[in-house]
Amino acid sequence: MESHSIPASFRSQLHLRALTYTDRGQYFCVARNALGTDRSMPILLNVTYSPQNTRVVVSPPGDIREGYHVNLSCVSQANPPVNRYAWHRILGDKVWAKGMLQNMSFSSVRAHSAGQYYCTTWNRLGYQTSPVATLSVLYPPKNTSLLARPSSVVDAGRTLTLTCSSQANPAVDNFTWHRLPAEGVPRRGESGQYYCEARNRIGAHSSPVLTVRVKGRLKAIALASAVGVSAALITLTVAIMISKNMHRVDLETTGDVKKRPSVTDETVFYESAAAQQAVPLGTDKMSDIPPTVADLTARLSAFSPPAEQPVITMPSQLETAMESLIVVFHNYASKGGKAGTLNRKELRELMENELSSFLKSQKDPAAVDRIMHDLDANGDGEVNFEEFVSLVVGLSIACEQCYNCQLRTTKK
Repeated sequence: MESHSIPASFRSQLHLRALTYTDRGQYFCVARNALGTDRSMPILLNVTYSPQNTRVVVSPPGDIREGYHVNLSCVSQANPPVNRYAWHRILGDKVWAKGMLQNMSFSSVRAHSAGQYYCTTWNRLGYQTSPVATLSVLYPPKNTSLLARPSSVVDAGRTLTLTCSSQANPAVDNFTWHRLPAEGVPRRGESGQYYCEARNRIGAHSSPVLTVRVKGRLKAIALASAVGVSAALITLTVAIMISKNMHRVDLETTGDVKKRPSVTDETVFYESAAAQQAVPLGTDKMSDIPPTVADLTARLSAFSPPAEQPVITMPSQLETAMESLIVVFHNYASKGGKAGTLNRKELRELMENELSSFLKSQKDPAAVDRIMHDLDANGDGEVNFEEFVSLVVGLSIACEQCYNCQLRTTKK
């Protein structure tokens, strides 16, 4: 034990006023004269006091990760010694008692054990409570989840926000987004099946897969490029369209002249709203005698339609095209499986028969499967008419753009 002199204590008496726990210890005195010195025997000054300097010591020091063995020790100075301990944990606005021993141990600490702790010590002279100590447990991201706002099913053209959240200590410092296409290979994109990965310096964790559905989408040029429509195929298609259009104009011009009927003495044509009917004249033996006006009027009245008969018009080109699209779809959709929808087999048969040139241009043997995945907006494994139309519209828009380019080139 080290000894030191007490300031202003060079008298035969030492007066200690307002003793504290720091005054406890062994005291001795030294006498000096001209001939030498002499030291007395030490005596113990026993100062009793209530607990002092109470604190929580966390072991091991430094970073504590999940799974580590952790010990919290309540340390205090007291005379007489501490004879009672109490541990408390702060959870929100509540305080929970956790134990009555000097040490509180976690054999394999978990994240839920992290928090604020303090202890209280007693002896017969009093008690003291320690400051609050924080037990911080480090762990990699967990409970990672993906939230779609406003919903995972959205209308085409609307804004969709995907939010990745995760619990981690330290906090997540990096989020990575992934998309799962039909082949199951992660890649970035704008629709389909998504998941996110949260990472901190301890580790990483991925969210469950979230499927995003787009209702009423027209994939247009994006769909055409996604399935790999070649520029050469579109150019060829456009060239054929232009050629057919020019040929149709020539035929219609010539046909107008050829289709004009010549009205002879033998036939009178009556145009009704329903149809054109020919009325034969002069069927008796006196055919060389011209019929009277009354005869003609009587014969025509027999073929006159009722006055209230509605007007029937021929369908336009656009209406005919719409009808053809509907008929083609239902011809294949009614072959088997669910009525009114195309399954994978029916879609393949339709494309092989109705879009054979397009399908042959695809270098990817799984092109139909990829198209099926892109068209199936509601994820039911079937393609309904609305989803089928998006394919037709996408290809049509791509061809129309090349069609305009080809027309400009032809005019030059």
